[in-house]
Amino acid sequence: MNKSHTVSYGMISYWCACMKAEHPLEWTAANLRHTKGKDSAIKILRDAVENDGIEYIAFDPDESELDWSVKDGKLIGGLINLKGIAEKKAENILDMRRGIKKYTESVVKLLMNPITDFDTLYPCYDKWCKIYDNPDIFGVAKITKMVDIIEPDTYYTIGKLISKDLRDLNEYNELVKRNGEVYEENNFMLKLILEDDTDQLYCKINRFNFNKLKAKHIAETGIEDTTYYIIKGKVKAGWRMLDVQAIYDLTTDVDNIIEGDK
Repeated sequence: MNKSHTVSYGMISYWCACMKAEHPLEWTAANLRHTKGKDSAIKILRDAVENDGIEYIAFDPDESELDWSVKDGKLIGGLINLKGIAEKKAENILDMRRGIKKYTESVVKLLMNPITDFDTLYPCYDKWCKIYDNPDIFGVAKITKMVDIIEPDTYYTIGKLISKDLRDLNEYNELVKRNGEVYEENNFMLKLILEDDTDQLYCKINRFNFNKLKAKHIAETGIEDTTYYIIKGKVKAGWRMLDVQAIYDLTTDVDNIIEGDK
């Protein structure tokens, strides 16, 4: 990187650090207004609450603007946070608040019974709290948060499917890595990235467990950003990756064991 870029990035980083330190509410609101989606926004807000002590209101029928704003020392979510309200409808509601238009019955119903993506910052725990709090349902002592899965050990964890990658280990690139060695059997594996409220984790169903754990079925039925799994896996020394030994599809049926021992 040349010197002009280094200096520019350094100055921007310094300005951003100053803004966050001196104006944390405004800084957080600006970040929330420029996220790629709700998942990114939840992560930003969760970090602000946990690490910066920021308090927020997901929605206020009298104070909420179009998007995130700061009023009277409070971080307030916007009208577009509401389920069923897009930007155009939010602008109409602002006109209703100003007296330019009359409130409709449907709008009043939405404002009096608001549902937003930010009603909870811990969707994974809230969805599966019974299992987190009572892991003996699955015959285990503890469900481990992904952020705590570091050291070599065997873990149980719960996560939402972020991505999946079914791989044929006899593909050209894989053969090159093995100097042309062809697997006559057990030549498929499945890579998964799961996410809970604390972190993302790379998980792998290796070629020897592929059929046993019905990985092809998982690859075909798992829906990204929707399907939740509880997984038993082992982390080996030197690489933070969960080698899957058992997997349960929680979204389909919490009592359905796809395969594997408890």
